[in-house]
Amino acid sequence: ITEIPSDSRADLTLYATWDESMVGTRIVFEHYSNYNTGGYAQTPAIVTFDYVCYLWPKGYLMCMSSDGVRVNSYWTSDNDDTVWTKDDGTVNVETKYFETKECEVWTSANQNGSERQYIGVEDGEVYRIDLVGSAWPYFTTSVITDRFELKQVTTFDPAGYFEMEVYADKDITVTQTGGEYPGATFTLTANEPSAGFRGWYDGNMTLLSTDRTYSSTLTDDTIIYALNDDDHDYIDSISSTSKNIPLHTNVPLTDISWWAYSNLEKDDASGTGSTITVNRVGTYDVNYMGKDSQGRTVYGTYTVLVDGYYSFTWTYKGTQYTVGTDISASDYLSYSEDDISRYDKKNGHILYFVTFNDPTIKSLANNLSTLLAGKSDKDRANIVLAYVQSIPYQYDSDFNGQEEYWKYALETVFDGAGDCEDTSILYSALMKAMGYDAAIATLYISDSSIYIRSSFLNSANHCMSLVYVPGVTPESDASVTIGTKTYYLCETTATGYDVGENPWKTSSVKTKYAIE
Repeated sequence: ITEIPSDSRADLTLYATWDESMVGTRIVFEHYSNYNTGGYAQTPAIVTFDYVCYLWPKGYLMCMSSDGVRVNSYWTSDNDDTVWTKDDGTVNVETKYFETKECEVWTSANQNGSERQYIGVEDGEVYRIDLVGSAWPYFTTSVITDRFELKQVTTFDPAGYFEMEVYADKDITVTQTGGEYPGATFTLTANEPSAGFRGWYDGNMTLLSTDRTYSSTLTDDTIIYALNDDDHDYIDSISSTSKNIPLHTNVPLTDISWWAYSNLEKDDASGTGSTITVNRVGTYDVNYMGKDSQGRTVYGTYTVLVDGYYSFTWTYKGTQYTVGTDISASDYLSYSEDDISRYDKKNGHILYFVTFNDPTIKSLANNLSTLLAGKSDKDRANIVLAYVQSIPYQYDSDFNGQEEYWKYALETVFDGAGDCEDTSILYSALMKAMGYDAAIATLYISDSSIYIRSSFLNSANHCMSLVYVPGVTPESDASVTIGTKTYYLCETTATGYDVGENPWKTSSVKTKYAIE
C-alpha cells in the first residue's frame, strides 16, 4: 500500500507480511539460558521454530519445539499490543555458524523486561535474539538472561505434521473428508448407532458437538472420540489368574495396535496381539487402530471392566503385607451407576458411602483380620491404616472431571485411587467391619500448602477417618468426642502416620459423624 485515501471515513486495520510464504520453513536456534546471571549453560538447548501453516487473520501457526516439548502459537493475536522500535544504525554480529553479519537491532519491551532481535540487513534473517531483564526483581535491564543464536534455516514438508486419530464407539462408523495437512478443514460424519449417538469428544473428553457431522480445522495433534449413549459397551469378567483384556473391533482389521488406559497411568498397557494383560482389577478404556480390507486406517474404542481377584501389597515398619478378595464388575456398577448425589452439604450425607456391610468390604475386612490375627488392636489398626494410606491419591477432577465426587468404599478399592474423603470412607468402613467404633470428620486446615475448596462441606478442606482403638495414646490435638464416645483422628492420604497422629497442626474439626 502506498497511501491511504484521503476520503477514508472508517477505522482501518492493516496487515503486513512477507512477500514469500514462510510455510514449511524451519528455523533452528541454540538457546543459552541464564546467559549472564551466574549460571550460564555451556551446552545449549536446541530450539526449533516451524512455520506449519497460515490461517487468516491469525497469521502463521508456528510450532516451537525444545527437549521433546512442543508449543503452538500464532505470530499475531487480538490482544497483542507489542511495539517494536529500531535502534539507530547497525551492528556487526559474530555468529557461531555464520560469518559476521551486519544487523539492524529491533527492541520490544514488556513487564518482564525486553527482547532484542538482530536482523540481517541483506537477507532479513534473525541471527540473534536476546531476552533482557526478567520477572525476578534483582535483575536489571542490562542483564541478558537468555540468548538464542541462529544455527540453521531449512525446510520441511508440513503434510503429516499433525496426527489425527478418530476413535469410534461400538456400532459407530466414521467417515472423514479433508484434514490432509495443517490448516485444512476436516469434516467427520457418523452413522446413527443402535444405542444412540452421544457426541464428539476431544482427548480430554470435552464435548465438541452432539451433531453427527462435525467440522473443524487441523491445527494440532488431534484425538476425537465418537461415542454412543451406552456407558459401558463391553463388560468382560476376567479370571483371577489371567487379567487378559480381549480385543474387540467393529470390523475385521489387520496391522492392529491397541492400548488399555486406566485411571492410573502406571496400570496402562499396550499390545499388538489378541489380548492385553493388565495388572489389576479396574475400569479400562481401550483404543485400537488397524487397517480394514480396503487398506484404510480404522480407529475404535470401548470400555472394559476387569473384575476377579483384587490384591494389594504394602509395607508397614519394614514388614510387607498382602491382602485380597474377589470383586465383581456388577457389584462395582451397582455403586458407580447409583444416582445418589456425590456431594451434598446436608448433615450426615457422607455416611451413605461408608458401606461397611457390603459383602466385598466385609470379605476384605475378614481377610485383613485373618492376616493380622494375633496382633494387638493398635497394631491391627495401624497396619490397616498404612494399607489405605498406600492407595494412590487422585483428585476427583483427574478421575472424572468433577470438583467433588464422593466414592463408595468399594469404588475406591476397585478404582485403586481416591482423595481424602474416599480413603477416609474406606478406612472407616473397613474398621467398622472389623468390629471397631468408627466415624468420619471434616476439618479446616489453615496451612497455605493445602488447596482450600470453598464448596467443600461446611468450609472444610480436608477429610479424616475417626476410630476408637484400645491401647492407642493419641496426640493432644487428635481426639474427637461424639456423644459419649472418644475417637482418634486417622490421616488416610499421607503415609507414615499412625492412628491418633494428626499431621495438621493448624486444623479444626468442622463436622463429625459416628457410623452406627
